Amino acid sequence: NIRKNQFQLCASVCILLASKMTEVSPITIPQLIIYADHSVTHQQLVEGEVMVLTAINWELSTITPITVYKAIQHTLSLEQDSKQRCSGSTILHHCSSNYQYSYLIPSITAAAAIIAAQQLSKDCQKEKLLENISKV
Repeated sequence: NIRKNQFQLCASVCILLASKMTEVSPITIPQLIIYADHSVTHQQLVEGEVMVLTAINWELSTITPITVYKAIQHTLSLEQDSKQRCSGSTILHHCSSNYQYSYLIPSITAAAAIIAAQQLSKDCQKEKLLENISKV
């Protein structure tokens, strides 16, 4: 059994690390303490961060389908408010919550999500689909 404060500490440390990896302005430790309802301390977060980094051998460059998708979406000219972009992102988020997709190569999963999103969009044309696939 894990106590509530242990769970909040683990979640807070992971949020802190993820924020540092992806955000321009990462979440701060004081903010995390507030979000965790003061169930964790500054020292616990710092020590927890080192413990998690040590446990994963400081390997922070894991490539996921979502990181591949974000890297190539500009190449594919997917607009910010595009239905295809929303569909592709939604498909990938569903994939990330299903363990069966973790066995697939991230680039293949991202490409499949892009193709599926294009096929779901009303304005999908076969030529445009093939053109975008060739860019991947």
